[in-house]
Amino acid sequence: MNSYTLTLRQKYLLASSQFHELYAAGFTPSQLCAAGFTPSQLCAAGFTMDQLYAAGEILADVPLLEKPYTRLLAEIKSGDRKFDQSTFGPGTHVQEKHLCETPMCIAGHLVNMAGEAGWKLKEHYHSFVCAAALLHAKAHPNLPPPNFSSIPDDWALAYIEEMATIEANQT
Repeated sequence: MNSYTLTLRQKYLLASSQFHELYAAGFTPSQLCAAGFTPSQLCAAGFTMDQLYAAGEILADVPLLEKPYTRLLAEIKSGDRKFDQSTFGPGTHVQEKHLCETPMCIAGHLVNMAGEAGWKLKEHYHSFVCAAALLHAKAHPNLPPPNFSSIPDDWALAYIEEMATIEANQT
């Protein structure tokens, strides 16, 4: 058996969250993804996001946003983006030209900034938060993500401002 082929027993173990037996058999998240399991299934089976990040599986298809918080802050200040931490925004893709009419939180704006790929992530994970967390992790793998919940706008803006400062100081 090659290392990318799973037996029915091993598939059962993964499906039933008995992933420790797959570890014992020597399977890695990369091998399990190559065998057809999605990162979402691996998370549901008990693998941690850190394990999937380390394996490169979670972030492989996530677009890289260059200095997303610098852009977000500038566009909020210019009025091109409306910011409201209490709403993710619309459930479907928002065209850039209509953006100024659509208030969104950090998660909604990160998804929107990633364009079609961001909206596909949101649909795939059925969540703005998951999609935005992945976009943040791709752009800033060593920095904590924002609190994507309904926190006060001034707290969320303070995070955006701090991240923009960090991005300005990165080479």
